[in-house]
Amino acid sequence: MKRTPRCSVVIPTYNCLNFLPIAVASVWLQDIEDIEILVVDDGSRDTYGASRRAELIDHQKADNIGGLVSAIGGKWTTSRDLAEQVVDKALEKLALPKRAATTATALLPGGRIGSLAEFRKTYPPERDHLARLYGARLDRVMALAAEAPEFAMPLSPSGDIAAQVLFAIREEMALTLEDVVMRRTGIGQLGVPGGNVLNVVASIMAVALGWSETRKQAELASLTPYFHTTGDGA
Repeated sequence: MKRTPRCSVVIPTYNCLNFLPIAVASVWLQDIEDIEILVVDDGSRDTYGASRRAELIDHQKADNIGGLVSAIGGKWTTSRDLAEQVVDKALEKLALPKRAATTATALLPGGRIGSLAEFRKTYPPERDHLARLYGARLDRVMALAAEAPEFAMPLSPSGDIAAQVLFAIREEMALTLEDVVMRRTGIGQLGVPGGNVLNVVASIMAVALGWSETRKQAELASLTPYFHTTGDGA
């Protein structure tokens, strides 16, 4: 029997792609576990078809280039399935036996927590956001926070801390400020981060990744489109 979610949230959108992640994140951060989000796009022109669907291209058929396949598009909810298709196609082109996928029921990193409600009780309320974000990996984040007092410093109202920046670099392949602020943490998901937060994050990354001051300023400038509103002018 199909389960009915406790709460459904409908988000209508039209030509506001930059703000959509913020809207979705604001719903996920609510204290409701059984929730579904329905995004209704009214024919936006600020996105493209590849972002809505995954496409696997066999270049032998498309361009007469043997031994090359491309995976285009995809999203979080479909990437595992796309990866399975890619592996199946690669095995086919290598004339190797097809193997049964082992990832269909595999837990995501940090997913071995049992009951989410019980797991959240093992951390203080101020760490609840991190418990839901990292699951069983939170102990590794907090180990980084223990390295220096400033790494436990709060960076956003939702509860993000500086240690997450290092974790994103060391464990989640984050290479840009956009990676950390917009995709690995909730720092930029609820609007413009207050105070000097972006500069703090950029400074941590600059030390960890060896950025010059020029590179650091370029990284900060790269976030401008995400926080631009119609009242900002040009």
